Amino acid sequence: MINKMENYVSLLKKEIVKLKKSKIRLSHSYEKCKKITLKISTEDYEETELEHFETLTSRFARTADIITQKVLRLIESTELSSPKASFRDLANRSEKLGFVENAELLLTIRILRNTLAHEYNEENLNDLFLETLRQTPTILSTIDKIVTYVEKEYP
Repeated sequence: MINKMENYVSLLKKEIVKLKKSKIRLSHSYEKCKKITLKISTEDYEETELEHFETLTSRFARTADIITQKVLRLIESTELSSPKASFRDLANRSEKLGFVENAELLLTIRILRNTLAHEYNEENLNDLFLETLRQTPTILSTIDKIVTYVEKEYP
């Protein structure tokens, strides 16, 4: 059992390194995109603006995956809480651990991630860009809290 726990901790630390790198990239894209004025139509964007937003949404989705599908699940496994917990359970536990103000924020991030990954189309780009801009500070703050927790609990 100890060996299994050590494996989970080792994997968790590796994912935290990935998460930190992902945060840097996401922050960089966010800083670029928050300066871009949202347009009425997709045709109104310059190509470089669209590229910046496409990079932001891609990085947001990837970062959300690292948090929700890797790091939170590894924390659960490491702490033997419930390795097969539902996402709602993970979100609720994240609230209890102080990673997010409330579990709904994490659920919102996951829904946005799914929309970006599976339903990304020209018709709702502005809505997706705006929601990604709104949720990025939350995901960045969540990363900081998770990293602080993991570095304290698993030095």
